[in-house]
Amino acid sequence: MMRVKLSSFVCKRRKGVSLVELMLASLVVAIITGILLRNYITEKQREVYRNLAQVLVAFDKGVFDASLSVQAVNANLRPILPGSGNPSGSVFSISYSPSQLVAPLQNTRSWITPANFPSFYDSLHSRVPVNLLDPRLQAGKLDDRYKIIVWFQAVDADGNSSNGISPSPITGRYRYALFELEIRHADGGPLTDAETDVLYALLKDKFCVDKSGSGHYALAGGSFGNRDKECPGSVKANYYVVELQ
Repeated sequence: MMRVKLSSFVCKRRKGVSLVELMLASLVVAIITGILLRNYITEKQREVYRNLAQVLVAFDKGVFDASLSVQAVNANLRPILPGSGNPSGSVFSISYSPSQLVAPLQNTRSWITPANFPSFYDSLHSRVPVNLLDPRLQAGKLDDRYKIIVWFQAVDADGNSSNGISPSPITGRYRYALFELEIRHADGGPLTDAETDVLYALLKDKFCVDKSGSGHYALAGGSFGNRDKECPGSVKANYYVVELQ
């Protein structure tokens, strides 16, 4: 009987789970859950960075498409972006939220009225949509995370270099070379290594990061020629010609 009872006791112990085993199982579950959660958070962060990259590319494409649209009707027209310019010839910047960047035709569209263009209003109105960009872009979700600093420099618009920088005789507005986007956190802080790694992986040599942590995006088909994410010392910039309003 003793042997049977002992055997029965041993069997019962085998069917049970010790405290150590429970602790080990809980630890394994916690580790797996932590890994899955970390991967989920990392992927969500990557989605944010990818969305930011898409906004930069969309703005680039939007200004390009806007230029083609208005100049197809009248070669002397240029797209209009929101903001006040500096006609002195000095380089200056305007800060935009990501959601402002995805509608570069907004000001162009509002300027196209029968009063401004009595001869070819219908043609312009039909060729220039309100928004040329992908409506799936969720730029508004980036507004509290990032600001995009757009760099400009005034260029002559009347074709007469002898009188310095002059406004367009057609629109009465000064024109500006739009040549680069600078990306920082909304509070002015630098980008993180994770952000710049993903942006460089997606945008290649159209993106670089300077020593202060600011990201830079080359416009109008330009590139920085960098072979890693660090910005080179100097580079020749491509640009669009736009007006500001």
